Amino acid sequence: MRGLPKFPQEYFSKFKDKKVVLVPFDPKAKSLAQQYIKILRSLLTDFDLEILHRGSTAMGIAGKGEIEIGVYPREEDWEKVIKILASRYGK
Repeated sequence: MRGLPKFPQEYFSKFKDKKVVLVPFDPKAKSLAQQYIKILRSLLTDFDLEILHRGSTAMGIAGKGEIEIGVYPREEDWEKVIKILASRYGK
């Protein structure tokens, strides 16, 4: 049986030791995520991109209670998409 790879000690310094409070899954989060995705799609209609609901709310499990949405444009559209999102939501 092969063991886990060895990591240098500095690898672990990127992780925080602050406690995270987990909250139970709220089914309303999926509906809210779909509303956000609808808004994002309307803002970004000129681009060929993918928008995904990710994280614990997408999986329906306990987490930090945050809704995570990924926006994945083509590489050549990235800066244009960021400008549109920043103008709507701020930096």
